[in-house]
Amino acid sequence: MPRSKEQFEEVRNQKIDLIETTAMKCFAKKGFHNTSISDIAKEAGISVGLTYNYFSSKEDLLKSIYIKGIHRVYTPLQGKAALTTKSFKQFIEHIFREIETNVAFWKLYFIVISQPEILNQFQEYMVEAATPIITSVIRYFRSQGVADPKTEALFLLSTLDGVCINYLISEQHYPLKKIKQKIIKSYE
Repeated sequence: MPRSKEQFEEVRNQKIDLIETTAMKCFAKKGFHNTSISDIAKEAGISVGLTYNYFSSKEDLLKSIYIKGIHRVYTPLQGKAALTTKSFKQFIEHIFREIETNVAFWKLYFIVISQPEILNQFQEYMVEAATPIITSVIRYFRSQGVADPKTEALFLLSTLDGVCINYLISEQHYPLKKIKQKIIKSYE
């Protein structure tokens, strides 16, 4: 029986998600350069050809994973002209949920930014994806009367990166919920 357009799209999205999820795990385990498309396909239980059907290269796959991950991070900011105190707090809570639930993405994120040869390849996409986040947070701090909103925004986002790194190092022992409350309280 032929598939409907919706069924075809659902199967396509499931395969893309499988490939991306498997790639994140492989990249985190073996590193970006030491992982081949064959490794990813084998781990996912699919053919190399099917993988190339969706992604033209390993770099294209990494770019897709990164852009989708960053878009998940700033989902609460999309469509908002300005953050309110309530939506700012929700954004911080959302970031902490993302840290806790998307560990494979964050491991990959830090692999990318810690390897200059990979970072140079993807820096343009990273800056493009992060700009809306930074801009929204700067606008929020400006609306709150912060003297130097850009520095405050960069400080907050750097702090969140540090929280993420420490959580990844010791998920079981890191007091993520307490740190989240401390950050939120510092901006009340």
